[in-house]
Amino acid sequence: MRLINALKKDGLTYWNNTFFMDQYTALFTIGSVLSFVGTFLFFIAALILFIRNRTPATILVFVGSLLLLLLFGFGILAPILAARRGSEDLLWVNGFITVARGFSYLTLSIGILILVMDIKKAD
Repeated sequence: MRLINALKKDGLTYWNNTFFMDQYTALFTIGSVLSFVGTFLFFIAALILFIRNRTPATILVFVGSLLLLLLFGFGILAPILAARRGSEDLLWVNGFITVARGFSYLTLSIGILILVMDIKKAD
């Protein structure tokens, strides 16, 4: 009887853990898809802006959005590959991605700031 109760308890615990892990996986998947769609749409908008008006500001906006789009894919793939080599490589790759994303956001932000200041001057 103890064995049957233990199996039922462990089976229920396994089911509950699996159920909650599936929910977490779904949340992370939905979040990643939404982030990718937003990043991709922003890249398309920056590309259209760059094609219509080639100024230093639109170049910075385009380059920043392109880097963010590339880093999105690199940020998913690179840690997986680095983790196979060891924890030190994983830390280095995550640090590099953090610095590269910061540089991308800085480039994008400077471009948008210059663009907004140019629009204000035109009025």
